[in-house]
Amino acid sequence: MNGSQASLSLGPSGAYGHPRPPIQWLVGELLTGALEHVGKRCAFSGHVCHLLHGWARWWPGREKLVDVSTVIPAMTAGKKRDNLPWVVLFDLDGTLVDPAGGITGGVAYALRSMGLPVPETKVLNMMIGPKLADALVNIARVPDAQVDGVIAAYRSWYTDHGMAMSQVYPGVRELLTQLKDSGVYLAVATQKPEPLAKKLLAHHDIDTLFHTIRGSHADETLKPGDPQYRPGKTEIVAAALADTSAMAALVATPGTELTAVMVGDRHQDVKGAQNNGLACIGVAWGFAEEGELTAAGAAAVVQSTQELATELARTGTRTVVAGEARHGAV
Repeated sequence: MNGSQASLSLGPSGAYGHPRPPIQWLVGELLTGALEHVGKRCAFSGHVCHLLHGWARWWPGREKLVDVSTVIPAMTAGKKRDNLPWVVLFDLDGTLVDPAGGITGGVAYALRSMGLPVPETKVLNMMIGPKLADALVNIARVPDAQVDGVIAAYRSWYTDHGMAMSQVYPGVRELLTQLKDSGVYLAVATQKPEPLAKKLLAHHDIDTLFHTIRGSHADETLKPGDPQYRPGKTEIVAAALADTSAMAALVATPGTELTAVMVGDRHQDVKGAQNNGLACIGVAWGFAEEGELTAAGAAAVVQSTQELATELARTGTRTVVAGEARHGAV
């Protein structure tokens, strides 16, 4: 990277490059820290603290100081860095957001509520990534006749408890902000039901960083052969890729090769990307077994968002034309 290139500033000057008085940044840090402490001790359901905390999070200059700006330079609005892909697709759970027990706890609750055995933690973790109905049948060995009941119990628990347990991985918010500010088109491609994926991303205030969010059908009881059933990651990646590549084509110079790459934490992400002609960068902070991502064919496996930023700036990606994505089952 050219040392003369300007870096996008984080911290007091703001993640979007707007000047922000240092005193506001300092007050925002102190206020949010205090509210986080008080919020944990609130006895009135935390509603007031939640509202105040939400306001403080958006106090000018509240962004965390995570240094990915040395890798991704600032750009003039609408112009993209030549060393970055035009499109980056992200998996959700295990890649952007740490479920922190919100998924495995919900599955365990649902299985118990249906009188079914609960697998050990290692097995429950394997269920993060695949389509829930498939994971229940193929990993938890839930009888077909009880799958719908387990899903209903799980979704009720997850909505009430699990979502609040999740948290954005360190550095992800900052990386997404800098990629978007650099003109990269961002998408989420997840096997979580699409409406729920949007709700989770909005819960963490990162939904607006994405140009499109694609997931599985809202009705998780759909089975193979049912209308609107989406069988695997390949189709979801294809939909997200079609959305973002079409957007990029509107602003790209005619004849420009539109490049794209997938980022995920499980072998389904790698295969879904490959089936659409894309490379996939694996992230080691998710739920893959040792060696899973490399065995699946990940272009690289990174240990931090700093490493991910570096890899995005140099990874060779396949050329993508809107509508080129190939469909197939993962």
